[in-house]
Amino acid sequence: MSSSSKKELVRKRKLSYANNMKRIFFFLFLSLFLFSISGETKEIKMLFWYPGEAGTPQEAKPVLDLFFHYLSKKLTSDQVTGVYINTVNDGIVSIKRELPDIAIVSYPTWVTYKNRMAGAEPWLSALPFPHGKSTEVYTLVGNQSTLVAGATVYSDETLTSEFIQHYLFPSLKNKIKIQKTPDTFNSLKRIGQKEIKAYILLNPLEVRTLEHLKTPWSQNLHKIQTSQPIPTARVILFSPDLPQKNRLQKILVEMQRDPAAKEILEEMRLVGFSFP
Repeated sequence: MSSSSKKELVRKRKLSYANNMKRIFFFLFLSLFLFSISGETKEIKMLFWYPGEAGTPQEAKPVLDLFFHYLSKKLTSDQVTGVYINTVNDGIVSIKRELPDIAIVSYPTWVTYKNRMAGAEPWLSALPFPHGKSTEVYTLVGNQSTLVAGATVYSDETLTSEFIQHYLFPSLKNKIKIQKTPDTFNSLKRIGQKEIKAYILLNPLEVRTLEHLKTPWSQNLHKIQTSQPIPTARVILFSPDLPQKNRLQKILVEMQRDPAAKEILEEMRLVGFSFP
């Protein structure tokens, strides 16, 4: 082989090697790019909306952070974040501005404001402590054995008289006035001591607390009427196309059987979640 032929062969080999290396680097870069896209952490936004419920967003944050961390760890690829809101206006504003993917909403709030949640649909039921069921009843308590017409009824939830008379006590004939109370125990005590002529609406956990009271004033209180069962808080899905929705739903339903989730649920006053 002549010297010029050898040089030409070497040149072609070098060119071929360079082209192959270019292809290798190209496919390596493409693979890394595609992997970075597929492995990108996505944010799933949650809203806890319980108008009238005790506490502040700041006070609820430590417990909710544990809850969100638990879900994120189970999902592995997505980051769950969220906030607790206990006023009507702030909840409506948050839904409009933050566009949550999922919300856990008290049932009275859901039926009253679902027209402000376009496209949202019930997804799961929250199972509250202590009964752990997907329905619950409220109890009307007072220092008289009957409900008088025009009575004032205290509640720590943001309820309307229409909701109470339509969903809770449809057989109630007497008109009532709803009064929001920031302190259920104090209102209960004032009613029991007969400082005020009023009644109070208690949820199952509050009734359980009342039953364990041994004070003189608590003996003056009467359970006047128990409501018909209504659904518990709803887990609402805002994003039907959420990629991880089936996986997240399964995680939530299985939480009550996971020992690692027990303390988190207890702090949230929940037994778990179930299909509605």
